[in-house]
Amino acid sequence: MNRSMIRYLLSKLLLIEAALLIVPLVVATIYQEPAKVFVSIGATMAILLGLGLLGSFHKPKDFTFMLKKES
Repeated sequence: MNRSMIRYLLSKLLLIEAALLIVPLVVATIYQEPAKVFVSIGATMAILLGLGLLGSFHKPKDFTFMLKKES
């Protein structure tokens, strides 16, 4: 199994999730939620961005999935 490819795809997925958290941030702004809502959404976005950027620094050499051979 190509672990570097899976790591790369999961890190891209984390970046997409961080970008999609902009929608709840806008809704919380519209409804004038308390500050702790913004802090929790912002902290979640920061964690997702950090992990996503950390995992996507190195692109895999091979973009194909390899099947695990059965014994």
